[in-house]
Amino acid sequence: MVKRHNPNLLCKLGLHKWKHYGESVVITWKEPAKLWIVTGEELIQKSRTVLTKKKCSTCGMGLERKLVKNPDGTLSCIGWKPLPRSAYEKDEDLQQKKARRKMIR
Repeated sequence: MVKRHNPNLLCKLGLHKWKHYGESVVITWKEPAKLWIVTGEELIQKSRTVLTKKKCSTCGMGLERKLVKNPDGTLSCIGWKPLPRSAYEKDEDLQQKKARRKMIR
């Protein structure tokens, strides 16, 4: 599938239409939460399962999560790094092969 060379106005403004893929990981982070009873703040640890890569279905731009290990052994996401075009084209080829295998069976 060939993507457009001239992305539309929304992609130029940074409003992409993301499609998430890649391996599934659990990330954790801490957020401050004020207690009603005691004046002071407490940190609440939250976690969520996310996918490691995403690709814009309009312009074809790809990003991958920057993951770091916390001292307690959990993972945190500190941002996104751009994927080279060859990396997400290879991922797309693998997904198409898996889809073909499922259709044959």
